Amino acid sequence: MLEAPFFLLIGSVLCILIFAIKYRGGFNLKAFIYMTLCIYILTLLICLTFPLPLQQSLIAYLPSYKPVFAPFSDLRSWLADLPFITAIGMVTKRVLLFIPMGFFLPLLMPRAKSLGGSLQVGLLIALVPELLKYIIGLILGTFYKAVSIDNVILYFVGYLFGSLVFFVLRPWLNKSIRLSDYSFTIRGN
Repeated sequence: MLEAPFFLLIGSVLCILIFAIKYRGGFNLKAFIYMTLCIYILTLLICLTFPLPLQQSLIAYLPSYKPVFAPFSDLRSWLADLPFITAIGMVTKRVLLFIPMGFFLPLLMPRAKSLGGSLQVGLLIALVPELLKYIIGLILGTFYKAVSIDNVILYFVGYLFGSLVFFVLRPWLNKSIRLSDYSFTIRGN
């Protein structure tokens, strides 16, 4: 079984080394934010897809989930079958996972700086983890992780919250940091 800590450690070290080599002239806020975003995305993908059961003997003992493509069916079953606090916790953690993405992408991607562009990017970003789990499930022959359209909806809601925070803070960010399509630098006093 492939475990996540090894890939997280190797990926984080590679991100830090790449940015340290590229920006060795001193502290660069943009490089720091890109590095942080890369490590966050790596951690997010690892948390949502690992551990990967590669041995056939392990796959036989894992629970197999059916992909759910009907909107809100998982949410209804969580609220009906689980204690209320547990169901709210499951919803909350899925929303919280993508709030940083909703804040950082409009800050760094020119396409996501407008509301319409941000919504398009957010929808694509929310689809990626579920598509990845679906493809891995097809390759392995079993869906060892739940694949659900409800997760996409909740990830998108988290992205929207993060984007909302960015667009609310944007006037303040424009005063303290010069935002442009290519870079931003800290303004002096």
